[in-house]
Amino acid sequence: MPLAQAWKLSSSTSTHTDQHVSHSKRLLQDKQYEHTVPTVLDRVIQQAIAQVLGPLFEADFSEHSYGFRPGRSAHQAVAAMEAGWKEGRRHAVDCDLKSFFDTVDHERLMSALREKVRCPPGAWPEGPASLQTASA
Repeated sequence: MPLAQAWKLSSSTSTHTDQHVSHSKRLLQDKQYEHTVPTVLDRVIQQAIAQVLGPLFEADFSEHSYGFRPGRSAHQAVAAMEAGWKEGRRHAVDCDLKSFFDTVDHERLMSALREKVRCPPGAWPEGPASLQTASA
């Protein structure tokens, strides 16, 4: 199934209420979030898309990056830091992009994604903005 068809299928199933997706409001750290539970079909499509896109982006990551990477763990990160210490390195960087996807410019993100993932003209879905209006 082409990426655009999977995206459209996922977004169309996500907009159904009651029967397919459960909605509730949750207060987390003084912010209110809409809590949704994806359908089984949504999770299957998300996983399929992740399996296609993952390798495209994995090649761009630093070999020294360990967070949320396939085949990498926090234990490996600590072992790498210990090895660096033994080699005389005394600095390490730990970054966490708090609330990144809450604040990212989704149009810019989709533009960058379109640059990285080449599809035939017209094959790209409208993107997150269309999903927000469809589910509102």
